Amino acid sequence: MSLDKPAFFNTAQLCQLHQFFVWCSVEPGFCVEAISDMRSLKERCRAAFEGTQTASSASHKQVSETLRHIGLSVEDEVRCPKSGYSMDMIVHDIKEKAGERNSRGKVWAVEFDGLWHFLASRAPTGATLLKRRHLHVLGHAVISVPYWEWAGCKGAGER
Repeated sequence: MSLDKPAFFNTAQLCQLHQFFVWCSVEPGFCVEAISDMRSLKERCRAAFEGTQTASSASHKQVSETLRHIGLSVEDEVRCPKSGYSMDMIVHDIKEKAGERNSRGKVWAVEFDGLWHFLASRAPTGATLLKRRHLHVLGHAVISVPYWEWAGCKGAGER
């Protein structure tokens, strides 16, 4: 039986395997030699993972516009080149120097975490925690904006 047959895994399974491969690449001391023998499967998993559709919600767009309004540079829906994760926003702190603007300030990955990112207890789901962990280990400063905190703000002033 070959794991590299096209119909062996569905898209959701390929996405989960991709997360496993990311885990293997970022966790020190956790090495699986068999991964090198599954190069084609690994590539298919990443393609399936990156092929998932991303759509910005109205609240996500509000967060993005609010950050721009306060003078930050915002890129929406950016893929992490190392892992393939889609990050809601990459935010650059704009530094001004002698009348010039440049983005050599701090950089954050901002995630607007909607309802599906949390359990009923408002604890993050396993998938959300895994994504945060992977992005953090890959060098991203991850900021989460939970949907209930954003919804609880009264107008642009509080946001």
